[in-house]
Amino acid sequence: MDQTQTKKYTLKDLANEFGVSKPTVVNILAKNEIGEIEKKGNRKIYGQNAFDAIAKHQNWKDNAKMIANDASKKMSNVVADKKYDENWVRGFDAMRDIKNSLDHLIELSEKSGSSNNTDALSKELILQISDRLSEEGLTIEKIITISNQVKILVNSVDLIIKNQNELMTKIDNLNEKVDGLYSKLVKNIHHVNYQKVGNVVADVLEKRQEKNKNAKLHIAN
Repeated sequence: MDQTQTKKYTLKDLANEFGVSKPTVVNILAKNEIGEIEKKGNRKIYGQNAFDAIAKHQNWKDNAKMIANDASKKMSNVVADKKYDENWVRGFDAMRDIKNSLDHLIELSEKSGSSNNTDALSKELILQISDRLSEEGLTIEKIITISNQVKILVNSVDLIIKNQNELMTKIDNLNEKVDGLYSKLVKNIHHVNYQKVGNVVADVLEKRQEKNKNAKLHIAN
């Protein structure tokens, strides 16, 4: 018999283990469709699959940060080779903006409304940006162009996540309304006066039979 016991974690345990907030843990588990394995009072208990999902996310996040930092160093080298003038300042600002955009892409993966699809999109964007910044003949003008394009792409991902979040909020609100209507229906069913309902139905049937009887007599005459 296997004596190995499955490790169990609360949301607080998982948050402390990886140094993230509890809302971040909840979001990662939700988009990976991982639920609790049991409950202890009001506390939800999670298993190894929850731990692995957060570990995978953190690994992606660490790799993305490394790429962002490498990209920042490459841009710094390009800008440092130029004479300190107005163009240099523009290049430095663009370099800073790209770094901020990459950091924001990483942060978006932990926002409510993010999904595995938006995570994959963010990862692909970060890799493509890194590749473009590794191209030969990189100039300040190219860095500025990349910076403007990155801002547009990041804003698009941000908008997708916001729309997804708004949609999920509307769905949750709709579910609450449906649950409320169902509860009222069940409550009303419990309080139905079945004898009164039966009397009403019997009265309707009696009147219908009387009407049919009169109709037959009319035809016979």
